[in-house]
Amino acid sequence: DEGSTHMRVGERVCAPSFAQERLWFLTQLDPEGFAYNVPGASRLRGRLQIEALSFAFREIVRRHESLRATFPARDGRPVQLIRTLDEQIGEPRIKLVDLSAQPAVQRAAPQPDHCGRVKEFYGASRPG
Repeated sequence: DEGSTHMRVGERVCAPSFAQERLWFLTQLDPEGFAYNVPGASRLRGRLQIEALSFAFREIVRRHESLRATFPARDGRPVQLIRTLDEQIGEPRIKLVDLSAQPAVQRAAPQPDHCGRVKEFYGASRPG
């Protein structure tokens, strides 16, 4: 929302860095672009402890405020809104995809339909 940040207790607004402002500008030019996304995947073997993995991701997000930052426009310019980690933002979502029923060749191949893009990072909406 232009000019609106909908702040909650504990959140703060600050100026974006030059690099963040540049990426915000490029996103304004091409909202569907993904040139600066760095996708990745990890193969996990053995029994997955979902609670431990969720805790680890939650701690990473808690410790690194850049992962809770959004860049809404205010008077046509970006501002950096650092969100609190609370139930309104929610916890990092982990999407589990069981490929064990797939043939080995398909399990080893990238699964583009299971990969998502983080589009909202430089947008005005909340992370997630």
